[in-house]
Amino acid sequence: MSTLTNYLTTIAFLFSGSQSYSDEQIKSLTEECKDFYKNEISYKYVEYLDHWTKKGKLVIALAVKDSPSSNSYTERLCIVNFKKGTI
Repeated sequence: MSTLTNYLTTIAFLFSGSQSYSDEQIKSLTEECKDFYKNEISYKYVEYLDHWTKKGKLVIALAVKDSPSSNSYTERLCIVNFKKGTI
């Protein structure tokens, strides 16, 4: 999927006001978070760890590594705020 398509899909999902997350929606939002860390923050190796909800917001945990085979990582979070329409 192109970056623009991902972006538009994510925005549509955010503004739908839904707080029930399908596996496909979580996967799409996770990819957006990973792309942000890879492209905007310049982390090369980013992997999904987990997700949960807190105070009505979806929290996605990612592992940032120095190499794909590295056992150590730094955890980074993406917080999806449906009311504000932001990640």
